[in-house]
Amino acid sequence: MPADRQAEGLVSVIIPCRNRRQELSECLQSIQQQDYREIETIVVDDCSTDDTVEFVRNEYPAVTVLQTDRQRQPAFVRNLGLRAARGEFVLFLDSDSELPRPDTIATMVRVLESDPELAALGGEIKVHGPRQDVAYGRGIRFNGETCPVEAPAEPPDRLVDCDYVATCNCFGRLEEMRRTGGFDPYFGFGGEDVDFVVRLVGDRRCAVSYQTAVLHKQSPRGRNPDETARYHLTRVRRQLKNAPTSRWLAGLGWDILRFGLFYLLLVPKLLIKLLMRKEMRVENLTGGYLILRAYARCLPELGEIRASRSVDFLSDEQMAKFQ
Repeated sequence: MPADRQAEGLVSVIIPCRNRRQELSECLQSIQQQDYREIETIVVDDCSTDDTVEFVRNEYPAVTVLQTDRQRQPAFVRNLGLRAARGEFVLFLDSDSELPRPDTIATMVRVLESDPELAALGGEIKVHGPRQDVAYGRGIRFNGETCPVEAPAEPPDRLVDCDYVATCNCFGRLEEMRRTGGFDPYFGFGGEDVDFVVRLVGDRRCAVSYQTAVLHKQSPRGRNPDETARYHLTRVRRQLKNAPTSRWLAGLGWDILRFGLFYLLLVPKLLIKLLMRKEMRVENLTGGYLILRAYARCLPELGEIRASRSVDFLSDEQMAKFQ
């Protein structure tokens, strides 16, 4: 772990990226336009196959660029950024996020410093979503499923508590993030941010507000086609890792019930879709199966998963393990 002294007041902006040159450029421009001057920007390129790295180095020479030699997934590349960061604060952004106002980072610093119980804040305004008058954080249900938490545009400074904020926009203190142990690479893509922020927050607060939210474009490029399967797999792994035994057992019972209901009602649901001429997707047939398959894959590793709560994924040993 680097032993560099943290610079007081400095904000380290960490952006993982892969093959998103245009979106990344818009993100970097919005950082350059901030009226908060103490900012270092770190782009961690996950083995892009386009000219993203060369573009950033030529057009944004002040930006620190880190590279992987093969695709490693967001958890690992965010850990690379955390190890390199020098700031008192860290702002995680996605490459398709954009800071909407010049005072966004200054507002984040002010809000975090004003409340010692606040461990993380952020939020996203979904550019391609149905509403732009709300910012979204996330909640977690008893069985590990996530759900939106809304913060209204008026008043924009209203803080709404949530369970976590996605790392398309997550702001906190570097020292606390490192103490958390970084992102768990076993999650790969999807769910690693939930696990990280939940552990970062602990018994303190996580909040979203409209004035601390970013514009999130959610580019479809780079997304995984097996999104539903990954969602259930990471959801179950998070439950087994972090939830008390009584809670994940309750979640398991609920999911078994859902599996039965899914296939009991499958034929009527398919008939309704056909009659209404709605798009048929593979998940319409396999949704229940994917839930139980996630438990079948995770339960045999229960001991290892529970033990991973105390692993420092930022250590030299763990970083080398996932290289």
